[in-house]
Amino acid sequence: IAIIYEARKAIVYHQLTEIKVAEVNLDKNGEYSFLLRPGSHIVDISDAEGNGLPLDIFRRPLVGNAIPKEAEVKSGDETVVDFDIDTGIR
Repeated sequence: IAIIYEARKAIVYHQLTEIKVAEVNLDKNGEYSFLLRPGSHIVDISDAEGNGLPLDIFRRPLVGNAIPKEAEVKSGDETVVDFDIDTGIR
């Protein structure tokens, strides 16, 4: 499973402009972290090839991709954003 997670990236966009502000690879446990400025953001997970996906849900592939989530980052606070990732393993 580690290789499935490590192939993906967590990507952060500024919520209003949808401009990418940061990205990082997931670790072998599917975890990630960022140091971000306070504000409204969108957090997303790339596809299995590490490619960023359209933020517009209707333009995304239908199977196996996480849905972007909104996150409000406040000064001095930790913000947790969890995703369900379909690894394809049954």
